[in-house]
Amino acid sequence: MMDWISQNAGLLGLLFFFGFFVLMALWVYRPGAKRGYQEHARIPLKESDYE
Repeated sequence: MMDWISQNAGLLGLLFFFGFFVLMALWVYRPGAKRGYQEHARIPLKESDYE
């Protein structure tokens, strides 16, 4: 088993990172996420109460 993993490490890494990329893209572009991203984008423009 370890011999097969070591021989195909490049392919396994490619599949792992491609799957990770697809999952992250689906997470970022999921429906309903836009409002949260817009709220986070306005954080630097909000007035702080610490002044």
